[in-house]
Formats: sequence, structure tokens, C-alpha cells
Amino acid sequence: MEDYEKRRFAQENNRFFKIVFKRAKIRALSHPLMELLGGIAVAIIIWVGGYRVIQGELTPQGPFFSFMTALFMLYAPIRDLNKVNLEVQEGMAAAIRVFELLDTTPEIKEEEEAIPLPPVSKGVDFQNITFTVWRRNCP
Repeated sequence: MEDYEKRRFAQENNRFFKIVFKRAKIRALSHPLMELLGGIAVAIIIWVGGYRVIQGELTPQGPFFSFMTALFMLYAPIRDLNKVNLEVQEGMAAAIRVFELLDTTPEIKEEEEAIPLPPVSKGVDFQNITFTVWRRNCP
């Protein structure tokens, strides 16, 4: 069974590595993607607002400046919300894994005619216990 358990451990280890690598990749891409989207949004708003200021529909000191200030104040909370979303998604994935483990059926089956043991209420008493060193290939 040792070879079987080694293979099983290697498969689980490899699966875990892939999950951790995917998590790191998503975390690494999340921040630059949010910065890119924020930059594009700011550029579009400046372009549209600047165009409206040039057309005379807005004044630079009034609504356009106020809107730009509100936009820059809103950016940090949206970025932080993205970080919270990542943590929530990781928590959901961990919860799914925990529930999978809880739902697994045990490999050891109880005998149908097994005698139920009474619950241990006072503890376990060990008497006359000795320990020895066991060595393989000793004469």
C-alpha cells in the first residue's frame, strides 16, 4: 500500500499546487486589471468632460471639477472592494472543500453485527505498559 499512498499523496500535492498557483495568478492579475480599468474610465471621463467644457456645456470650475473629485474619491473604495471579493471567493472555495471532506464516506465499514461499545465516560486506564525500540533486520 505504500506505493499507492505515495501516488495518492503526489496527486493531491499536485492538485494543491495547481490551486495555489491559480490563486497566485488571479491575485497577480487582479490589481493591474483594476488599475487598467480605472485608468481607462478616468481617461474616458476626462475626454467626455473636456469635450463638454470645450463645447461650453460645462465650466471647468463647476460640475466637471466636482465630478472628477468625486470620481477620484470613489476609486480607492472600489479597489478595496475588489480585494474583499477575492478573499470572499477564496473563502467560498475553502468552504466547498471542507464540505467535500465532511461528505466523504469512510473507507472503513462497520460490520453489520458489530456490538456497540458504551461511551467512555471516565477515561482510559493504561496499566503495565512498556515501550521497546523495534529495529528492522536485527539479529
